[in-house]
Amino acid sequence: MGNKAIYIYTRSGCEDSQSLKKYLSRDQIPYHEIDISRSHDLESELLGLTGTTITPAIVVDQRSIFGKKKRAVFSGYVTNKSNIKRVIQ
Repeated sequence: MGNKAIYIYTRSGCEDSQSLKKYLSRDQIPYHEIDISRSHDLESELLGLTGTTITPAIVVDQRSIFGKKKRAVFSGYVTNKSNIKRVIQ
């Protein structure tokens, strides 16, 4: 997992955000949490990345062995659960 960085955009009170954090913590998958309820600028950042302010949003940055950067972005945990698991495992 050393070639991946996982960023999750959450909002306080969002049950899906809590479910995602539990899943990542349970499987000991490191992530960086960005709580958009703390700043309008963070909400704007999320809107720019995903086109929506739905939380949680998951951004997975990966580097190939040749150094090429690849990004996967998902809005919502429950509807994207299988795709998220496939990308982060």
